[in-house]
Amino acid sequence: VLVDDEGTRTWAEFDERVNRLVNGFREVGLTAGQTVAIVAGNRREWYEASFACSHAGLIFVPVNWHWVADEIAYVVEDAEVVCVVAGHRYAGEVAAALEDQRCAGVRLALLAGGGATDHFESLEEFLSAQSPAEPDNQVLGGPMFYTSGTTGRPKGVKGALITSAEALPPEVMQLVSAGFNQVVPVPGTTALCGPIYHSGQWAFSWLPMVEGSSVVMQHKFDPAGLLEMIDQHQATNIHLVPTQFKRLLDLPDEIRNNYDGGSMEVVIHGAAPCPPTVKRGMIDWWGPKVIEYYGATEGGIISYIDSNEWLERGGSVGRPQPDVEVIVVDDDGRRQPALLLLVAELFDHPLVGVDIERDRNLVDDRGVEEVDLTAMVDPTGLGVDNCALTARDRTYPSVADADKQQPDDGDERCDQRPVAAPSSASGKGHGRPRPAIDLRLTGRCGRAPSGR
Repeated sequence: VLVDDEGTRTWAEFDERVNRLVNGFREVGLTAGQTVAIVAGNRREWYEASFACSHAGLIFVPVNWHWVADEIAYVVEDAEVVCVVAGHRYAGEVAAALEDQRCAGVRLALLAGGGATDHFESLEEFLSAQSPAEPDNQVLGGPMFYTSGTTGRPKGVKGALITSAEALPPEVMQLVSAGFNQVVPVPGTTALCGPIYHSGQWAFSWLPMVEGSSVVMQHKFDPAGLLEMIDQHQATNIHLVPTQFKRLLDLPDEIRNNYDGGSMEVVIHGAAPCPPTVKRGMIDWWGPKVIEYYGATEGGIISYIDSNEWLERGGSVGRPQPDVEVIVVDDDGRRQPALLLLVAELFDHPLVGVDIERDRNLVDDRGVEEVDLTAMVDPTGLGVDNCALTARDRTYPSVADADKQQPDDGDERCDQRPVAAPSSASGKGHGRPRPAIDLRLTGRCGRAPSGR
């Protein structure tokens, strides 16, 4: 059922370990409605802890493992966490957080991949002391994801099912997973190469497991290793983001040509706008298996669009799901005509010196305006956001490249090259003339052990 960088887990082993965790949580006094934080990386124990919470009525918080101690302590206090499960790679940062008074409510801290310390019990020792019997009176639990915090501190988002006043059986999660799995082959094999704390990576790997799928995972994204992993384990589905598309396309021809990929049925992508040339390159290489979604941590999946429809309507993110209504409201919550798009509301953080071209002639056959968001480069040349996003797949010669990513642990590529070359002449979509800018690497800032 699970394969990570350090080993494998069978369904029978997984079932027994989840049972032991549920029984262990109850033994130490954890009760339905309480919260467990998981700071563990992409590893088998992450899934075991989260499935145990889902059968014990516990809320689990997938914590961003790039966070430092202050950020972890904030979430522990905000979510009223009583138990922390940490992976050995993050033991230092989590231990520092546990020293903070905001973590005084934590009564159990378990360490996966390491022995007992002053701050942690060993997860393996804890499991060995618990009963493997199937727990009685199981109750549905589920995730509480935290937003990225671009408008302040991160905010926790709970789904309606886990806040229900009525105790629900764990089998309800099968109904939830059935909705997500309409586009994913189940049972199948999910390839996971992005951080599981991201709601999209969780949804498209964890929910297929509920339907019987397996998960093979990388802790750190390695494009060449991913191709090998897909072929070796005959993976059927994967969730990728545009930066990963780009790094896959940049692989040498000899590596790309060795990839068979015959088992891969569906490639889900989202989380950020994808440059049309990059997406078309993936479709040309992997075939019309690429499905894009648009959604949010707070609202789930809003729309899907498959490869063929996207090739016809480049720039679209598809039609709303049958159970979703997309509306525009003003500051007082009043509905506005569909033709009106409030461009400022497309961003949840301020951009410096951004020019946005609004081409009012781009109106599709459903009467909804398409807004061309192009060349969003700040005048200093030091910040770039979505430079290559266009509504009609046009090319803007003065934009040499565009990239927006969280570096992988130890990945210094963002320090080594500028991501855009603003033009000295005004062009369509670029607003006022911009000076030519020479960007040089003059120094390197430090990085915390967590990767920040």
